[in-house]
Amino acid sequence: MYSQSPQEVSASRAEAAFHPRSAPFIFACLITLAVGVALWGAAAHYPAFQDALHEDGPVEKVSAVLWGLCAVMVLYFVGGTALRTQWQLSALFFLLCGRELDFDKRFLSEGILQLRLYSGGAPLWEKVIGIAIIAMVLLVVWRLLRVNLPLLLKGLRQLSLWSWGGALAVSAIVVAKGVDGIGRKFADFGVILDPTLIARALVYEELLELFAAAIVAWSICHFEGQRRRARGGRSMACCS
Repeated sequence: MYSQSPQEVSASRAEAAFHPRSAPFIFACLITLAVGVALWGAAAHYPAFQDALHEDGPVEKVSAVLWGLCAVMVLYFVGGTALRTQWQLSALFFLLCGRELDFDKRFLSEGILQLRLYSGGAPLWEKVIGIAIIAMVLLVVWRLLRVNLPLLLKGLRQLSLWSWGGALAVSAIVVAKGVDGIGRKFADFGVILDPTLIARALVYEELLELFAAAIVAWSICHFEGQRRRARGGRSMACCS
């Protein structure tokens, strides 16, 4: 056997560190760092923790960054011809990123999901954009139900960590949307909630949304890491 010199061993280790198989680990570290920075910034630089969780606060911004990172990871990990069947995943994450940044209502006179945008006196170009985005969302949802939902259910049956991470993230988003605007929702039924409870619900909402984005991002890293290890294992078996 050929014995490598210390310099060659160091070079080999450095090459392995930047090998494509290490990409999921690098992304996972970036995700963890982003979550840590968001929570540290919220706790250290705001007099009250809930003040950091308002719209456009650091936690919401990091949630948007994580959804954008999820989209980038799908594009990077899938790529090539396989992206033809999985493009809806990156599209979903870009849409969620835009939603966290309030793009659905920031650039138009009314929110895209507001009926007033289409029945009122909004400019025609705003209505066209709104209808196009809604059509895109419906197409993405249809693709997810048709292509990805069966894979998710199969993963749940097989107790795959990535699939349970995805299911946990969906549950967190559902709960977060349930407590979003909880004071207004109860007021519609004549129930006035304690302002302290409403403020606490806002904290839970933003943290759940951050948690959901992070869990999805980590699940993508885990899935890709497993896939690359399995592929490497097959290659090693073929060469042995």
